[in-house]
Amino acid sequence: MKEGNLIQEIEILKNEIENLKKARENTLFSNRFGKFIKKSFTKLHLVIGVVITVGVSFLIVYASPISKPYTFTDGTVISASEVNANFDTLYETAWSKVDTGGIYYDGGNVGIGTTGPRTPLEISGSGGDYLLRLQSNEPSYIDQYMQFKAGGTIKQYFADNSSNYFSIETTGGNASGGFIRMRVDGTEIMRLIKGGNVGIGTTSPNFPLEMRSGARVTTGGVWTDASSIEYKENVVNLTTEEAFEAIEGLNPVKFNYKAEENEGYVGFIAEEVPELVAMSDRKGLAPMDIVAVLVKVVQDQQETIEDLEEKIEAVERSLYMNKLSSVEFQ
Repeated sequence: MKEGNLIQEIEILKNEIENLKKARENTLFSNRFGKFIKKSFTKLHLVIGVVITVGVSFLIVYASPISKPYTFTDGTVISASEVNANFDTLYETAWSKVDTGGIYYDGGNVGIGTTGPRTPLEISGSGGDYLLRLQSNEPSYIDQYMQFKAGGTIKQYFADNSSNYFSIETTGGNASGGFIRMRVDGTEIMRLIKGGNVGIGTTSPNFPLEMRSGARVTTGGVWTDASSIEYKENVVNLTTEEAFEAIEGLNPVKFNYKAEENEGYVGFIAEEVPELVAMSDRKGLAPMDIVAVLVKVVQDQQETIEDLEEKIEAVERSLYMNKLSSVEFQ
């Protein structure tokens, strides 16, 4: 009894081995895909694999419908060419999505919004679209971001919030009206416009460098102080005594700057000048202050010279008259 059962079990095992051999002959491939899969897979395994691949690709192309060349059911004998055809369809669908704003693949380059990307990654858009935005997700830095916009007023932002940012912009898509600006605490503090003019505190600089105060560097490279009465208040005349006192307190020196050892200068030491011409921080000097003092002293000296000339002329006339009188008397 036991021997008969053993023989029966052996026959069953032989039949299963034969079935596995047939399944192997039906499922191994003679092409590159078959060479890649070296083990024996049943038809069910292949069907499951295709279904999983279809599902993943389905998600990649934003759940757009995919039409497969072949659909397999349990028990169907499939060929390598049928499986390859399905994989090719999935590949092409994933990288050839033609919806507006889709993702495209072309010769190793990926395009978003363009079917012919020219670089490893190219993003294209129009009509005021924001093409790219990179933003921090840290709670303390949630407003820090970089973004690029196309169409209309084109803006490239590098910001930590809407009040503090550095941007490169064009007006109405016109590159000739482009500018670079910087805002801090909601106030624009610097702008670079066409032609190379830089404005600090002004949005329309008319000189290579122009300050909101009115001070500027001219095209010829001359620094020009803001001096209009519109900018000034508490205007009073400088007295001769104040001017002479300041002049007497100035000590001209020769020197070179530590950062410029090979260039010599003459001037004054900011910490040593009289209060009248000193800056509040005692680290710099305003040349026009010293010029004003010198002008006042020169004006006073000129008046003195003119007075002396009049006195000399009077003495000379007196001597001349006396000489004439002496000659006539003789």
